[in-house]
Parts: sequence; structure tokens; C-alpha cells
Amino acid sequence: MAENKMAKEIVKGKVAKSKIARAQNANGGLWFEIKRQLVHVLLGLLVLISALKDRESTLWFLLVLILIGVLLSLLQLKFRFALVESLLRKFEREKYRKRFPFKGALFFLTGCLLVLKIFSFDIALASIAILTFSDSVSHVIGLYGKRKNPLNTTKNIEGAFAGFVAGTIAGAFFVPFALAL
Repeated sequence: MAENKMAKEIVKGKVAKSKIARAQNANGGLWFEIKRQLVHVLLGLLVLISALKDRESTLWFLLVLILIGVLLSLLQLKFRFALVESLLRKFEREKYRKRFPFKGALFFLTGCLLVLKIFSFDIALASIAILTFSDSVSHVIGLYGKRKNPLNTTKNIEGAFAGFVAGTIAGAFFVPFALAL
């Protein structure tokens, strides 16, 4: 209830009215999108910390998680388990919940597995950090943005810039700043 009041006040203040209203109406509110992005950041941090401790074990762990996730996604499409559905309702967008449950998490984990396997360790860690932070920050800040991105009119300049800054800072923890750019 409080998030609806906050969102209404923001909308009345004409701060990115259409995007916030869309986020509020599409999936259960602004808080829903913020929760999704917090899970995204926590998942990324978990992968980073795990990889820093033991890269090889992390590769196996990611592979097992991906396989379990794909299996669970397929089973969920067929049987609609109540417990899994309740979890998905909290964090998954409705359109993916019905067509491809766990899509975002599976793609994220697959990307992490691939970069850890293919690239040098520092580049892989920087890539995961950049994805983790730039994606989440750009999405949340983008809800408040006003200037349309000429390359993609569903996005805005403020979100893209915030994501760029967050990703650069995150990547710079693992590679030189110039490379993180």
C-alpha cells in the first residue's frame, strides 16, 4: 500500500510519469521492480564472491544451477507447482512466468558461466560485475528518466548513463579503469 502511495505521489509530480506508471501497473508495482533488481545484484555478488574463492567449483556450481533451473522451468510450465509459482509471482515478470519461468536468472547464470570459462579471470569478474550493477542501476534509474534514447525509444538517456557509470565503477574493481570503460 505504501509503495502505491509513493508511486502516485511521484506520478503526480510528473517525474517520468509514464515509465513509473507502467512499472506500477505491469507487474505489481514499483516495489516489484526494485525487488527484482535487488535479487539481480545479490545473485551477481554471490557469483563474484564464489568465483573469487574458487573459480573451478563456481563453474560446476553454476552448471548444476543452470541444469536444475532449466528442468524446474520445464516442469513448472507443465505442472504449475504452487510453491514455485508463489516464488515466481514475487520476482518474475508475468509474461515470462507463463512462457519461460526463471528466464532472467537462467540467462544471467549462463552468461556468468560462459565468461568464467572463456575469458581470463580478471576480465570474467569485471564482466560479471558490470552486468550485475549496470543492468540493475540502469533499470531503476530509467524508471525516473525523461529523455528518450534515440537508439532505443523504450529506454532513456538517464538510465543508460547511470548504468554506464555503475558498470564502469564495478568493473574497475577487477580491471584497470580505462579497460572498465
